Amino acid sequence: MKLLRIIRSESFVRFRREIHGHDERFNDSANPGTTKTVSGVEQHDITTHEAPLKSFDDAMQAMSDAVCNILEVGQEYKKGMIITSMSISHTKHGTRSVAIAFKKALTATETNHSMVTPMFQIDNVLDGEEGRMQCTKLHAEQIAEFIEEAIRYAEGDRAQQMLPLDDGESEQAEPTEGDVLDFRDHEAPAEKPKPAAKKVVNPTKKKPAKVAS
Repeated sequence: MKLLRIIRSESFVRFRREIHGHDERFNDSANPGTTKTVSGVEQHDITTHEAPLKSFDDAMQAMSDAVCNILEVGQEYKKGMIITSMSISHTKHGTRSVAIAFKKALTATETNHSMVTPMFQIDNVLDGEEGRMQCTKLHAEQIAEFIEEAIRYAEGDRAQQMLPLDDGESEQAEPTEGDVLDFRDHEAPAEKPKPAAKKVVNPTKKKPAKVAS
């Protein structure tokens, strides 16, 4: 199975996969008397509310090490970071590159800021290709482990429980600014408390007149 995108939110998991259809043969007008074969390729998005295995979430959040390495920041930057999705591209020879999206809790603004790494290559190039592996071997292995977990999930290897439902709007897009992602064993950033409502006093309201005894 070739996965192109994996999104993990509090209430759903969505993945995009590439499906190869049947091959069709056509007469090659450039070479009379010969035929050429064209393979049909489609992309399918699938959204499910079934909870992933703990190993899925663990492997996904372990990619924070690779994020810090690619962005050239210290490992302390992982504090308050939650990985939310990953996009995968493939060359015709199968060499993979990925971009990892995440949310980071910012202390100064007390908000969760959405960011994404640049696309970087996680495989060594094959003969005839250009480029190079752009992350450490350890990080490439961690990312490959998550891709395998995502494939297992797509094939039906999931926890025997459902994810909590939300207001029904999150299925239309990725998690947006301010969402809290409830990953097991991974602490989500605390929300900023809302100020208490003030009691409104009507200054024009008169007090009742005092009755003389």
